[in-house]
Amino acid sequence: SDWSSDVCSSDLSNWVTSTAVTSSLTNVAFSRDSGVIGVNELDTPTISVTTTSAVLTFRQYYSLAANPTNSSVGSDGGVLEIKIGGGSYTDILSAGGSFVSGGYNTTLISTNGNPLGGRPAWSGNSTNFITTVVNLPAAATGQSAQLRWRGGAGTVPNPVTSSGTLAF
Repeated sequence: SDWSSDVCSSDLSNWVTSTAVTSSLTNVAFSRDSGVIGVNELDTPTISVTTTSAVLTFRQYYSLAANPTNSSVGSDGGVLEIKIGGGSYTDILSAGGSFVSGGYNTTLISTNGNPLGGRPAWSGNSTNFITTVVNLPAAATGQSAQLRWRGGAGTVPNPVTSSGTLAF
């Protein structure tokens, strides 16, 4: 409850819950790439971070357009951001967090209009649900925080294809 979704640009769809592709007995938050340039966001409710060893663990599946000959280059992708206290949203790594497992696997190209271009991200095909473990930034200790997953899409060059899904 109290999660929110927003389409920040273009005609991308909001995040929705789905039981069609799940990692557990419950549902997942799901975003489909509609083939247009834009960004959508999924925000958690505010949480209290009470320890310097706070960890976020989640399962995710993605099938997003990436370079077929160089898997370190993504066309469409997803990122995780954090807002600490009254600050602004910042990429989890830039804020001082670190991935223990399941971290970013590409850098998004910036020549296809993707608003997240140039950023490290998840892109390509995870082929299954994977577990991602993130150490939250020590700067969040003793403060309220919110997490945000963002899906960014640009034009996809041929012969790149994907089902365009991002699920958490």
